[in-house]
Amino acid sequence: LLEAQELLGSPPLKWACIGMGSMSRGEMCPYSDIEFAFLIEEKKVDHLDDVLTYFRTLARIVELKVVNLG
Repeated sequence: LLEAQELLGSPPLKWACIGMGSMSRGEMCPYSDIEFAFLIEEKKVDHLDDVLTYFRTLARIVELKVVNLG
């Protein structure tokens, strides 16, 4: 995530990434699916579209990195 964040620049809000499913239970195997979510700070913003674009792009970069693992 840090490499992807370097590409995109500073995040527009405070955030955290959480793992779900087998990742959260510590039961991941080499061919497990990867389920994650971004928790973002609840804050009234004027530029919600920019915030959503940032995190959608971040998710796509993470997805591409996982796919490239094989």
